[in-house]
Amino acid sequence: SPTIMATTTTSLTVRRAIPRAMSSTAAALTSPLVSPRWLKDNMSKSEVKILDSSWHMPLLKRSGPAEFLKRRIPTSQFFDIDAVCDKASNMPHMLPTPSDMCLALADLGVEEGDTVVCYDATGIFAAPRLWWMCSCLRINDTMPITPVVLDGGLNAWIASGGEVESGEGLAAVEKGVRIAESAGVATYDASRISNFDDVRRAVDDGQANVQVVDARSAGRFGGTEPEPRPGLPSGHAPGSLNVPFSSLLVSAETPDGDKYTTMAPVEDLKARFDAAGVSKVGKPLVFSCGTGV
Repeated sequence: SPTIMATTTTSLTVRRAIPRAMSSTAAALTSPLVSPRWLKDNMSKSEVKILDSSWHMPLLKRSGPAEFLKRRIPTSQFFDIDAVCDKASNMPHMLPTPSDMCLALADLGVEEGDTVVCYDATGIFAAPRLWWMCSCLRINDTMPITPVVLDGGLNAWIASGGEVESGEGLAAVEKGVRIAESAGVATYDASRISNFDDVRRAVDDGQANVQVVDARSAGRFGGTEPEPRPGLPSGHAPGSLNVPFSSLLVSAETPDGDKYTTMAPVEDLKARFDAAGVSKVGKPLVFSCGTGV
């Protein structure tokens, strides 16, 4: 079943668990979004790690790993959400086990206490998925790392004058020893995850206790547009509300004409959630899309 992102409040305020070894860099953060200017000012710090999690819809025939080798933010590593997944599931890029998540991060040089900057080539698309995966992780009931999303992603970085690098000569990384050693006791925060059975129960009781919010396009939600994957019907779980993720973004482009997206201002986000009826729900929300990205 699709991985579903869940939160327990209808407020736009993001609640952060405190990492067990929070650095001064992480402690100074006030938002899960960081700007290219913030990254330029902080990327040289040893506790700041940069991960490209670019993923593209199959119909686009683009490859995140291949594009990473052609153009990336210096010192970044590639986190493949298709490879770091639940190998026992027949569904695409489902959450890996907590242990596998720790080991994957460790192999990319992430250590406990680090601030992990997630970005993608589109702007705001797959990077929030990695942010969510990292934010679910717990070691001894605390977050081992602080994930953030680079607003606007790679193209916003380029538009701000940021340098890029290319080629297979990736920056050498020192494996995250402590986070790897903790893999055996790692867990996920269950309050941030819902599965098929959770959503089925919500639908069966008329979503009286939990509200599902579908982030797909209005056409796919309403059944007037086909799903991009063959054999899947469009439409939605009965009683769900629809907030297309694209309605929460602002389009921009680099001086060379490369398009990207950034998050809309908070007041616009609130207005769009208000218009969809989400703000009035007053109960836990479960967010879903097509395949969990």
